[in-house]
Amino acid sequence: LLYDNPALFFLGRGCTTATNGLSVQFVPQYTMDAVEYNRRIRLLTQKAEEILSKTADKDPFEKELFFHDYIIENCAYAFNSTPDEGTAYGALVNGKASCEGYSKAMQLLSDMAEIDCFIITGVASGPGGNENHMWNIVGLDGDFYHLDVTWDDPVSPESGENGDDPIYTYFNITDEEIKITHSQFFKDIVCSSQKENYFTKKGLLFNSFNNSEKAKIVALVKSALDTGRKSVEFKFSDQNVYNKALSSLFINGDIYTIMRKVNTLSSGENSIESLSYIRKDDFKILELYLILD
Repeated sequence: LLYDNPALFFLGRGCTTATNGLSVQFVPQYTMDAVEYNRRIRLLTQKAEEILSKTADKDPFEKELFFHDYIIENCAYAFNSTPDEGTAYGALVNGKASCEGYSKAMQLLSDMAEIDCFIITGVASGPGGNENHMWNIVGLDGDFYHLDVTWDDPVSPESGENGDDPIYTYFNITDEEIKITHSQFFKDIVCSSQKENYFTKKGLLFNSFNNSEKAKIVALVKSALDTGRKSVEFKFSDQNVYNKALSSLFINGDIYTIMRKVNTLSSGENSIESLSYIRKDDFKILELYLILD
């Protein structure tokens, strides 16, 4: 009930039941009174409508992308076992939430935009070990995809703190891909399409690695520099292409050629001092992180 209805954040996780003959009385646990709930739901609705108003001219994919980026840019991950952290209110109004709050915020906004979206639970495996986790399944144009907004909220390689720029490793991915890091989840639908994957839609899934792909990376990094972004990502269709890109960029030194071209072309005040990178080998994704002068 709570997973399917993110606005019902006045309900706690416990309940009591009383049986009288053939009837059973269900008494939920309430976390706030009606006055407080009405105040909070008004604030949440206003915030959600404000966000939704910025997507009026966007197609469903771009709306989903906008919601994903908004949550990441305006919410910090928090897990202090406070009730608000597991709610859409915590994510969108307070700006602090756990994975549950991220997922419920995504579902609330998607529901309002009439995009198929529901919550799924399982176990995620990260550097700290296995932990219970929550993310979304999103339906676009007849196909379904995994979307993990929480795990697309980045950590800066410079400071180790949450960064501002979203990443897209977990944006509309398949069952096969999510199982690299997520497990023990159950659903009836199949997520197998790549059609609405972020890298596919944005032309950043490389089937080869030659001069044209290097030119795309130059344009991507230049755009990031000019717009104030600190990182960019691109993905490779198979292991051979990925290995070729790694060799070209970091063994042959093409990454320095790309950096010099970007600094030459950039019209802004900033220039790149160096580029660090994160390899996501299991996903065949490279993330470049811009370090400015």
